[in-house]
Amino acid sequence: MDFLKTLIRYVATFGTAVVVVIGLAGHAFALQLASPLDHASTYRSGLLKHTNHFLVRNIVGQAGDRSATVTWDPPVEPYGSQVVAYSVVANYKNPSTGKRVTTEPITVTDVSRRTATITGLMNGVWNDFTITARSNTEWSAINTNNVKNGGMVKPSGLPCAASVVNAVPGNKKVTVKWNRPCNGGATVLFRVTTFSSGQPLSISANIADNHAFPAVTVKGLTNGLAYSFTVTSTNLNGSVTSVTSNVVTPRS
Repeated sequence: MDFLKTLIRYVATFGTAVVVVIGLAGHAFALQLASPLDHASTYRSGLLKHTNHFLVRNIVGQAGDRSATVTWDPPVEPYGSQVVAYSVVANYKNPSTGKRVTTEPITVTDVSRRTATITGLMNGVWNDFTITARSNTEWSAINTNNVKNGGMVKPSGLPCAASVVNAVPGNKKVTVKWNRPCNGGATVLFRVTTFSSGQPLSISANIADNHAFPAVTVKGLTNGLAYSFTVTSTNLNGSVTSVTSNVVTPRS
């Protein structure tokens, strides 16, 4: 009984809610003590409880250039109307370290908007998004959308322009070489445009970005005629064209 008295004093002092079953001389005693800490005081102390009541729904990400915009639907009623704020983060694996990175949380207090734009992301890296909803008494359990192409997104931007475009003449042909540019976080295709007297004559077929030192040979040229070239890099975000190469003249 001394143990039981001590326990009651502890609960009265610290407000701890417990259920204790103690057997004494063949008897069982069930003791349930309600915590004097209500939800409001728990919230004020920063110790909000986590529940599934406030799970947000339908998290969708839209990729941008080193960024992503996330939208979501509120928790089901009656909990959705009780939300006072949302917290949004992006998660991704750093390709250099292999470690999972979580961005600084964005707090959305205009609960009617249910959208947030996260910046400072890495292009070409998959991101998922974790959103928690808060009422005045509870944080929701964590809800993360981590399905590639079904919530996860890969930010990307325009590719870089090809640099050091160099033309090397041959017999009725010119080999065009360039330094491989950044892809902006998305698959890049190259096209080479042939110029003579400043006028475009032809554009090559798409050239895949699968060589460390890309090059293409333009054939069917006229010996003795001067030519120059540009390289256009294209990904899903658009195209960027290099500066014009050196001028060369094919000869036999």
